[in-house]
Amino acid sequence: MEPEIAALVPTNEAPSEELMTRVRGLLAKPLQEIDQVDKEIQRLENNLNAIRDKRIKTQQLVHSYQAVLSPARRLPHDILREIFLHCLPANRNPIMSASEAPMVLTRVCSSWRAVALSSPRIWARLHIPFPGNAFDTSSPFGSSDRKLATENPKYVETMKRRCEVVEQWLLRSGDCPLSISL
Repeated sequence: MEPEIAALVPTNEAPSEELMTRVRGLLAKPLQEIDQVDKEIQRLENNLNAIRDKRIKTQQLVHSYQAVLSPARRLPHDILREIFLHCLPANRNPIMSASEAPMVLTRVCSSWRAVALSSPRIWARLHIPFPGNAFDTSSPFGSSDRKLATENPKYVETMKRRCEVVEQWLLRSGDCPLSISL
């Protein structure tokens, strides 16, 4: 930077017309440099993004290969059945919920589904909840005039679906002794 221009930078003094013309001429080169540097940064960021995408795809491939090599895939079905038994709640009967064993075990993969559905012992325990209280006015199944829940179509439909699930559950239990709680 020229000394005459450098002397004006830390002050508020106005430059002369001649100096302003020179400064405008001097601005062109650094502005071009900034533009070139910005383009180089963009090119490098694009390359970096492409490399990151490649890494993600390669990592997904590694995960797929590792999944194929998973020891869980080689577990004999009898051991898997025993593990499934230990997935059941210890202090109560399992509830009819897709987020709890044994139901959740049927949603992991087709192999586990087949093993779970052919394992009567994991289906031999069941807790059957009843939706709402027939005479509780705060319950969605209750009513202010205390009519029976069996007269409420929503309650009847819920109980009908629940009976179908219980029937399937009990069929899966085969000849095993049952433990049922309400």
